[in-house]
Amino acid sequence: MAIQFYVQSDDGTTADANAYVDTTEFLQYWENHGVDYSSELEDTQKVAIIRATEYVDQRYRYKGAQLTEGQATEWPRQNVTDCRGDDVDGVPDAVKEATSEYAGRYINNGKLQADVTDTDSISGRITKEKLGPMEVQ
Repeated sequence: MAIQFYVQSDDGTTADANAYVDTTEFLQYWENHGVDYSSELEDTQKVAIIRATEYVDQRYRYKGAQLTEGQATEWPRQNVTDCRGDDVDGVPDAVKEATSEYAGRYINNGKLQADVTDTDSISGRITKEKLGPMEVQ
């Protein structure tokens, strides 16, 4: 059975969409960042992109509403503006880039979230912080 891989269109009408980028966009994104995933099987790339798209949709909450009723992905959306107040149309580049980032992470280690392995605060993990009567560890 073949992988069902459908990239969401900017008008939100791709039935059963499960990806924000195609494999060409994914490879180009990483090539621009000095990483070559072209030796990975195309099916491996597709699975990673699908997993990354699902993660981006589940992990983050967005303003506005889905552009079309019954849309399979969170983007594109309506009633969303950027930091300049301009309307956001289609799937934003930032969402596509995040999808490519997470897909690369998935290919590298089979995970979408980064591991926190260090025990110091440099890694983003608080070991102990005290401010007056409050303490976080």
